[in-house]
Amino acid sequence: MRVRKLRTTTTCVLFVAFVLGTWLAACQADPGRKRRQAGAVQSFSMDGLTGGELLFEDGFEGTKLGDGWKPHPRARLVEGWLHIEKNRNEPPIWTTQALPEKVRVEFDARARSDEGDIKFEVFGDGEAHQSGYIVVFGAHNNSEDWFARLDEHGPDRITRATVGVEKDRVYHFALVRTDSQVRCFVDGNPFLMFEDPDPLVGTGHQFFAFNTWDSPLEFDNVKVFDLSK
Repeated sequence: MRVRKLRTTTTCVLFVAFVLGTWLAACQADPGRKRRQAGAVQSFSMDGLTGGELLFEDGFEGTKLGDGWKPHPRARLVEGWLHIEKNRNEPPIWTTQALPEKVRVEFDARARSDEGDIKFEVFGDGEAHQSGYIVVFGAHNNSEDWFARLDEHGPDRITRATVGVEKDRVYHFALVRTDSQVRCFVDGNPFLMFEDPDPLVGTGHQFFAFNTWDSPLEFDNVKVFDLSK
């Protein structure tokens, strides 16, 4: 019996060592896994949430998109709001105003259905979906929040259960970058953050966009602040 017990103990030790070794190897092969864990626990700096030089603003008071935006077939201005729905990500509504590397982008947003899915993209190329960071409040029928880099379903996406987007409620968003962290705030409170050791900067990563899959969304009071001055 003592020999059998020793063999059983040895087998358990070897199994635990194998599992730990497999997990460590996976983390090395998938650095995004480390970022997901780190992104959930790192402290949220409030740096850049105020101040800066105003570069661009739009309250959508006209009847069509102004020169600060690329023309878009599904964009409508409705009572001072930019309205979009059933866009299926292609293409997002991109600004023509290039963003500085250190920047704060503010805007108001509301969902006109219970699906939520308030979605926007930043530091993209001004043309394609998933060319920068993608943020979603109330994704997957208002069940999750996302913060992704270049691939909204990628392994390094930050994901969590959502508190839920309330239909017709106006939320005030602020997206801030002053260093390697891209931080999103909702109504002045920390929302999600992406810690990026290789930040998306320079040519191909200079624009901001609104987007949606099917959900009817509306946006207003867009402001872009240069935080480098």
